[in-house]
Amino acid sequence: MFDKGVTGGSATSYTRLFRLSEGQIVYSKLFGWEGAVALVPAEFDGYFVSSEFPTFAPDPVRVAPGFLEHFLKSNQFTEEMARSTNGLGQRRQRVNIDAFLRILVPLPPTSEQDRIAAHLTELAEGAVHSGDRPKASVDALVSLWLDSLPQRPLGHLAEVGPRPLRLAPDSPIDFVPMEAVDAITGSIVGSQQRARSDLASGYRQFQAGDVIFARITPSMQNGKSAVYEGYNARVGYGSTEFHVLRPHDDRYTRWIWALLRTQWFISRARESFTGTAGQQRVPASFLEQVKVPTPTPAQLPGAIERLIDVRARMNEVRRVALHRDELAKSILPAARNEIFSALR
Repeated sequence: MFDKGVTGGSATSYTRLFRLSEGQIVYSKLFGWEGAVALVPAEFDGYFVSSEFPTFAPDPVRVAPGFLEHFLKSNQFTEEMARSTNGLGQRRQRVNIDAFLRILVPLPPTSEQDRIAAHLTELAEGAVHSGDRPKASVDALVSLWLDSLPQRPLGHLAEVGPRPLRLAPDSPIDFVPMEAVDAITGSIVGSQQRARSDLASGYRQFQAGDVIFARITPSMQNGKSAVYEGYNARVGYGSTEFHVLRPHDDRYTRWIWALLRTQWFISRARESFTGTAGQQRVPASFLEQVKVPTPTPAQLPGAIERLIDVRARMNEVRRVALHRDELAKSILPAARNEIFSALR
């Protein structure tokens, strides 16, 4: 169900509206054959619908709400709705009230209905997306470790927004759009070879060895940061939604890059956002001033390897968890089909 907001009576052509009550069945005459049927949840109690959305009050003595809700979401019920349509053409097919009321609902004893509903609800809860659950616990451990390291302003480790070079119009460059930065690997994929004259003004310039960092939501939270290695040229251009950081010491390049992709840094950057929702950005001043963990040169190789290894392992864990979620999502419809087919 969708909340379409508040509207005045003069804004609708319907002369009669029907008030919803929690626990009612409501369906769309026009899209019911596609499965547009639901039990009214508590948050929609008191809302209004037009006559295109008939409502019915189930008999609580004969049918348990949880059982009924799962039945309405089953393939068997959707197939019955599709067979109950009249009219020609997909978008003209309608399910009228009489046809809806002729659909048979299996009614085992209510104790059995409750048992079936509990089983299916447990499967539904197990199918909730779990891809980020392991990541949250590991992020917390990584953050504790980062907090234990000495800290320095990021602006002491790198120049933020370095002055661009002047290039001849025929100079070769790499063009790196935002979508060319892979949020999973933190690398640039598919940079485009261009000449400087191919680009209008207004793009951000960076040189080989610079770290680029997406400043705008949601790219920033997704970890869109990469080291520009110089692919077809030694100079690249990209969106103005990139911040460019030029490390003062090349040894810290990969540390800065790896750090920018941690939840430790992303959570702090999020707190610095300016702008309105959907167009929020991390200001350059934040990058210059934020204090970041800074290993000593002797600690640096091991610290870099640690962050990169953790990120790689978490990407694999997340991939496996997402695959598990897809399998879990397929179990619930299969279980509904098996149960309600047996009850026919």
